[in-house]
Amino acid sequence: DSPLLEEEDVSRSTARSSSKTALSAKHILVAVSGKFLAGISIRAFFFFAPFLSSAFVIPLDHFPLILSAGELAGMLGLLAGPLADHLGELSVILLGQLLLLLSNAAPFFSTAFNWILVSRVCATIGFSLYTPCVQSLIASRASAEQQGKVAAILESSWAVSSLLGLPLVGFLLHTLRWQMLFVVLCCVSAPILVATYLLFKTKKTTHIMHQESPSLHFILQQVWRGIFTAWSPVLFCLFPLVAYIADTAFASVYGIYMEQQYHLNSQSVGLTTFVIGFAEITAAILVLSFADKWGIFACVLVSQSITAVAYILFCFLGPQAPLSIVMTVLFLKSAAAEFSLICGIPYAASLVSADVQNTMMCLYWAMMAAGGSVGPLLGQPIWEWSGIWGIGFISFICSVFCVLCIWSAQRMIPRKKEGVYEEYVINYQELVLTPHREVPVQ
Repeated sequence: DSPLLEEEDVSRSTARSSSKTALSAKHILVAVSGKFLAGISIRAFFFFAPFLSSAFVIPLDHFPLILSAGELAGMLGLLAGPLADHLGELSVILLGQLLLLLSNAAPFFSTAFNWILVSRVCATIGFSLYTPCVQSLIASRASAEQQGKVAAILESSWAVSSLLGLPLVGFLLHTLRWQMLFVVLCCVSAPILVATYLLFKTKKTTHIMHQESPSLHFILQQVWRGIFTAWSPVLFCLFPLVAYIADTAFASVYGIYMEQQYHLNSQSVGLTTFVIGFAEITAAILVLSFADKWGIFACVLVSQSITAVAYILFCFLGPQAPLSIVMTVLFLKSAAAEFSLICGIPYAASLVSADVQNTMMCLYWAMMAAGGSVGPLLGQPIWEWSGIWGIGFISFICSVFCVLCIWSAQRMIPRKKEGVYEEYVINYQELVLTPHREVPVQ
């Protein structure tokens, strides 16, 4: 209540309001371009595994280890929040972009297995540092009316990396030498890194609360009390873990499936990923259009159930199944899975109190990374054992388990007191999240 604290609060709010007015189309374009290139760098190794393994002269059965190690390193994204608090969001963003740039340049120096593995680890760490911080930085500069649209645009850049980026990867691998893929990625990433620094640098980067930051012991206590002492957030964290096991197990054998089953070259495989990108963009549009009307819990539960149905359909697609039917099922699976994962982000935040929501978000992404490290290790042996039937069946079991986790998490939400229930209000247009508003029962 002292005048000094009041002046500090005023200066803090003034800095926030001035930063929000600083957002322009250039900032959004640079952020979207950076995330688009990051998506290509990560996903190309999944969908073009057989072609890159032959280009690098690495045995195909070694490639799941590269993918798994890279995804496991994504769990270091838990450090993005603390690093951003101490170093500033821009510093962490630039560090992430630099790691992605170096990983794309690594194959020019060597294509040995250990070297490529280390470069993939660096790429995933860079992506895990870059993604949450650039979203936070853009959101802090956007007004309340802009935040929903800006968030949707940033999320859609990941889908566009499948829609346009992966077909480009297939074209470069098929038409030109494999080195041209990494030449293009490096030549575009470097200017974007410089543009990010020039556009987002500001004198108002001093963190007022830096000297008052709580101790690590206090933070861990808050996280433990806010997340791990209740069943709902713990159960729901199993959803991104197991869902991403199914997703990456399928993705790790997708290129092999298309090459062996339909004898497609790298360019044709790249064109088929257009279906995945279109499905992910469709999912983002559906989230913005219907999530508020349907309810966030219903969206997660129903879409994950549809994902399970899509996976089991792969069990009935024999060797003679037309490619058009396979692409239809692939579209259904990709759209439903993306829809559930996007809706799961605000639902996860609604399960905990406001002081640990950022940690819950980092934990959500870390569970996805952990699942991504397991999926490729399962996908390769299952494919060799039973082909697409086994992949579809195991992914179906994982999806059914996810449905049970989502339903159980909702059932385990504690009621504060008799006659009162907790209502979760999520507005995607303005990203308004009020996780614990008490509403009297009528």
